[in-house]
Parts: sequence; C-alpha cells; structure tokens
Amino acid sequence: MIIIKISLFLLHLLVAIFAFFGGWAAISRPLDPFGISTDMLVNSPFDTFLIPGLLLFIVIGLGQLVAAASILFRSHYQAYISFFTGGVLVIWLLIQVLMIRTIEVLHIVTAVIACIQIALSLALMFKERLFPTDYIRDFMNRQKHG
Repeated sequence: MIIIKISLFLLHLLVAIFAFFGGWAAISRPLDPFGISTDMLVNSPFDTFLIPGLLLFIVIGLGQLVAAASILFRSHYQAYISFFTGGVLVIWLLIQVLMIRTIEVLHIVTAVIACIQIALSLALMFKERLFPTDYIRDFMNRQKHG
C-alpha cells in the first residue's frame, strides 16, 4: 500500500508543479503564454488565456497540491481526494480539447496520468475498505450481530 501512496503523492506533485507553471504563464502573459497565439481560443468563450490560466493554477494546481498534502499528512480522505482530483483533471482535459479542437501529446500524457491517479486511488479505496459498499456491509453486519 505504501507504493500506491508514494506513487499517488509523486503524480499529484508533478501535475501540481506543471499546473502552477502553466497557469502562471497564462496569467502573467494572457495574450501569448509560451508563445501560444490567442487564435487557439477561437472556439472557446475566452479572448485571452487569463481565465483558463487562473482555473489551471487554482483548480488543477491547488487541487493536486491538496491531494498530495492529504497523502503526506495521512488524511482519512486521501483516496477520495485523489480520485476527485484525478476526475477533475480528466474533465479539464476533455473541455480543453473540445474548446481548442486539437489534441497534443501533452494532453495524452496528462490524460494517462489522470487515469493512473484514478486507478491508484480506487486501489487505495479497495485496500483500505473505503468503498461506500464497505460502509453499508459493515453497518449491516453491526445490525445483524448487535
């Protein structure tokens, strides 16, 4: 189980660092972060990269950092937080790809990382018996034996 937690921690930290870096680039240079033209946003509701950059920095970056911290500080909810942040990352990617109408290598790599986060968090839930069905089964057993 320690390998699962270390892997999740490192993946969350990696995604957080890149989200902070990319988000800051879009916030500080909303017209051309990394030299990317705003023409890419033609099919989106945004004129500049400012709002996407803020969302990337705050939602993805901070979310992934919170997930890493939940593992580091051994939160009882770490598996749920990892699952949630992995899911948010998948949704972020889907919306981004739909808006820019192109798929880059970075999207594929990030999608794989998000799916690994989700799979590892499910494995952690299973190992720690944190699925909702486990709570129902435990409740039913207590009622039967209590």
